[in-house]
Amino acid sequence: MTETLVVGAGGLLGSAVAAELQRRGNPAASPRFEWTNGDGLTDRFTEELASVATAAADNDRPWTAFWCAGIGTVGASDATHDSDVAHLNAFAQAAGQAAQIAPGRIALASSAGALYAGGRHWPATEQTPIAPTHTYGHSKRRQEQVMDELTNSNPRIGATSLRISNLYGPGQATNKPQGLLSHLIVNTLRRKPLSLYVPLDTSRDYLFVTDAARMTVDAVTGSPATGHDIRILAAERNHTVAQVLAIIGKMMKRRIPYLPTITADSDRQPPLLSFRSLYRHGRSRPSVSLEEGLVRTIDAVTAGMVA
Repeated sequence: MTETLVVGAGGLLGSAVAAELQRRGNPAASPRFEWTNGDGLTDRFTEELASVATAAADNDRPWTAFWCAGIGTVGASDATHDSDVAHLNAFAQAAGQAAQIAPGRIALASSAGALYAGGRHWPATEQTPIAPTHTYGHSKRRQEQVMDELTNSNPRIGATSLRISNLYGPGQATNKPQGLLSHLIVNTLRRKPLSLYVPLDTSRDYLFVTDAARMTVDAVTGSPATGHDIRILAAERNHTVAQVLAIIGKMMKRRIPYLPTITADSDRQPPLLSFRSLYRHGRSRPSVSLEEGLVRTIDAVTAGMVA
């Protein structure tokens, strides 16, 4: 039995976190959940958390759960965001029961871009007030509030909210309106123009998924045993959309097909989002450059399309 659980192990971050734990010799339970199963889902959360908590108690150690689940995006409906928050609420209730068996800690994958979207001072740090501007950002705020409530009411549980910058890498789903880099690669291979809803000088921080997974595990390992901790995980280096287009075009030896598209939401997209963690000592740093990460992503996307 394992003392660690990854929820959302089928997704981009969750699968990378599970692989990172395996690499460190700490394999995690990575069950699949039926997300539309209502009460049955809550029962599964209770069952899986009880299992890791029992293993932890047997070894006199705390259990750890990584929450990497959720289908919400910037353009998703209110119902989708409400569902993500409701699922986390159910998980938090199950975690409270598991804490009666053994103390534990939860890592919540959150979004730096969504939470700081309305900010004015860059780079944003863990001490920068959040400023969500759309329903996706507000749903992330609500999820972090779930961790606040859980840790305030249960001293045997600690939580770390990981505010992650723009995640990318092999395996990123392209059936959702997120993941600019993967969409650019796929559309270039298909020779299909991609609509760009932001100016070319829009600047973002891109973090490769294996770096994000390593930083996630390190952050949780170094987090306090109780209370709710906040960490920013980012490459701490920005690139504009124009720079990204140039890099991908050079690597793929093709012109990147795109269409500048102005909508009512275009003006709501901040030209700059940059992040820096205040945890400067004893923390892991990104090791994969944007160029190297794009090579790996291009190779994976190309192989997948050929298959």
